[in-house]
Amino acid sequence: MLPAVGPGRVIFAVDGATPAIAPVVGPYTFVVEELVGCPVGAQRLGSECVGVITTGTMTRGRTNLSATLLTDGRVLIAGGRTGATMGTTNSAEIFDPVDDSFTPTGSMISDRARHVAGLLDDGRGWVAGGVSGDDGVYAAIDDCELWDPSSGDFSAAAPLPSARDLFTATRLDDGRVLLVGGRNGASTLDDAHLFDPGASYTAVAGGLADARFG
Repeated sequence: MLPAVGPGRVIFAVDGATPAIAPVVGPYTFVVEELVGCPVGAQRLGSECVGVITTGTMTRGRTNLSATLLTDGRVLIAGGRTGATMGTTNSAEIFDPVDDSFTPTGSMISDRARHVAGLLDDGRGWVAGGVSGDDGVYAAIDDCELWDPSSGDFSAAAPLPSARDLFTATRLDDGRVLLVGGRNGASTLDDAHLFDPGASYTAVAGGLADARFG
């Protein structure tokens, strides 16, 4: 899910390094694609044709990154794969919708891609898991980190119960985060855990009926 960055706007990336902003039509806040029959330069958002406004350029091209909407409307962009060998990166940057600019922020402790990220109730950003590696050789990691909006720095957080990438993380109304499934190498996972930012992880009894990732 891509973050909305203001009333009726959503951010997405084009060609890895050139992001753009598109107006949101109705409740849609997901990826913008080309639509046959739309005017030249228009894109599809849901079933609608929309215009696209090009923003500034990210500080580096990246794919398999995370983008987290912050409480002040800015977006924390972290990690991903980059460069000629598509190595994972620990770099992070902030998108400011006021002037559509990107500026570097503190770097993560661990480089990662295909991770999850979100916003905690206290306004800190949280990144978890993913893979680390280079040139087509990647390994799942269990590292987690917290980003402090007041300093722009990352710090270590409690690691995941086990290394994984391509899992989901959903913040619940009580502030906890539900972690589901994922993959570790060739193994698809069927476990689920609740993460309490003030404590640690609690396994959800029974786990998933079927292992899954994506």
